[in-house]
Amino acid sequence: MLTRNHQVTPIGERTWMISEFGNSTMYVLEGAERALLIDTGTGIGDLQGVVRQITQLPLTVVITHAHVDHVCGAGQFDEIYIHPADIAQMNELTLEHRRWYARRAGTANGSLAEYSVEEDIVDWGKTPAVNLLHDGQTFDLGRRIVSVMETPGHSRGSVVFFDPKHRNLFSGDACSSLVLLDAPPEFAMIVTPSIEVMSVAACLGGLLRIKARGQEFDRNFTGHSRGGEPALPEVLDDLIGCCRAILDGTIEDKTYPDPVRSSHACATYRSVRIVYNETALHD
Repeated sequence: MLTRNHQVTPIGERTWMISEFGNSTMYVLEGAERALLIDTGTGIGDLQGVVRQITQLPLTVVITHAHVDHVCGAGQFDEIYIHPADIAQMNELTLEHRRWYARRAGTANGSLAEYSVEEDIVDWGKTPAVNLLHDGQTFDLGRRIVSVMETPGHSRGSVVFFDPKHRNLFSGDACSSLVLLDAPPEFAMIVTPSIEVMSVAACLGGLLRIKARGQEFDRNFTGHSRGGEPALPEVLDDLIGCCRAILDGTIEDKTYPDPVRSSHACATYRSVRIVYNETALHD
């Protein structure tokens, strides 16, 4: 039997955070008539069973972006919503990618003893029906409306979800203390052909779109939040400042962590880091 030992933490009225053993984070939002699951993790264990312990309402599943740690539990569900720009990436991910990531992440954060890579990460045997996400789309859960915003940066098809009734933002990996625009060398095993090196300018554009709606949220929950806590309030402004400093050449704290690709850089600015490629500052 697949594990259901995910950590579930209430983070507000009819809102829960599900930690996939510290490797990634999903969210369940409940309205009067329907529930929304944001992201599906790496697909460790029985996420659908965990969700059904939280809610029995009809469920809609949405994906912030198609990286291995956010989309690979989708096969447990009959249908999902995802941005069209990320579908190719999703379709390239395999059982081997999932197991490699879960083994590496679990070793790094000390959670590997909590699940079996071989027994709790399985081939789903089916592919969910795919519906498309688009900018401005809304999901009416019944007296709770969640809206979609396109925020290309971490991936071409990254989106975030606004929950204005409860003043929450669910930002996936688009607005966290570490934003990857170019995969670090240690992630080479899960870089599929459709994964792009994204530009700093594209990332800045997405962040400015979030900033323009800052009056709609007080808390920013990311794809790797832990312990029920949102990101630090300053993360959004610091990411914007970091992007601008990279683009205008004034970033001071910069390292080059890839011994092979000399253009692969990591910039640190106040509370955040951005990993990027110096050949991809602009689209």
